[in-house]
Amino acid sequence: MTPSVKLECLYSDTEAAKERFKRLKSEFEGHFGKSPELLFSAPGRTEIGGNHTTVSCFAAASIST
Repeated sequence: MTPSVKLECLYSDTEAAKERFKRLKSEFEGHFGKSPELLFSAPGRTEIGGNHTTVSCFAAASIST
């Protein structure tokens, strides 16, 4: 996966961010048996109240590190 935005734009500690993404990818592969298609990241808080759904009837998982 190639980042579409440089990590430096989002995180002050890019090495820690890279390690989190590597760990997330590895755990995803271990659980689902394949690599994730996309990873998304945004600064700020994440609500885990189950209020995230798309208009296409798909659930969107909220994951916070």
